Amino acid sequence: MNILVFVKEILPYGVFVFLAIWFGDQIKILIPKISKLIFKDNQVVFDQAKKSEQDVINRYICKKCSNLVKMGSLCAKCGEKIGEENTIDLLVYTKAIHAIEKCVCPVCGNGILGKTTYVCPNCGFGFEAKGKKSSTFQVLKREIGVLATIYLLLGAFIFPAIIYILVEKYLYIDLTKNTFGVIIYFVGAIIPVLLIAINLNKDERRERGLYRIVKKYKKIESDAN
Repeated sequence: MNILVFVKEILPYGVFVFLAIWFGDQIKILIPKISKLIFKDNQVVFDQAKKSEQDVINRYICKKCSNLVKMGSLCAKCGEKIGEENTIDLLVYTKAIHAIEKCVCPVCGNGILGKTTYVCPNCGFGFEAKGKKSSTFQVLKREIGVLATIYLLLGAFIFPAIIYILVEKYLYIDLTKNTFGVIIYFVGAIIPVLLIAINLNKDERRERGLYRIVKKYKKIESDAN
């Protein structure tokens, strides 16, 4: 059976499955955001869009479990009360992290992408890490979720299948019998991958901006010493 005939006849039914998976994934992303608006907690979380440089400077390290918290509050990880005696120089603590072998944030344990310089998106801690860089699949899986594979596999086939249906229905062209149909198939297969890549680049640019904030703070501390 011609592969294009198979795509045209069978996979269009997967459009509904693909949309259902996408809709479910969007709900999974929205639920934490909505709950965060309804139930405000005291846990120290680095707001990637709104927190200022001063907020980074006002962070302290819990000496009992090394969690990043604010002075005068209870550590969300171990319950230890944080006072002046718990404060530690962020620059000194950062230098001690350079030798870590795994790409994991030492403060909150959040997995990272294996960059040489990174700002943890979970707690905002800036540090340098040594380790193997993650593969493209691992980055997609970590940034978008487990369904990234399904997006790539289904999207690469279903998107051109939709084009087949529209073109054949309204232009009366049988795309399975000419070279133009093959070209549309490969172009359509690339589009879902490009959309995901653009999404990753947005996250990367945001993280780069956060890194500059911490880097500036580290420079201030270095000049002061």
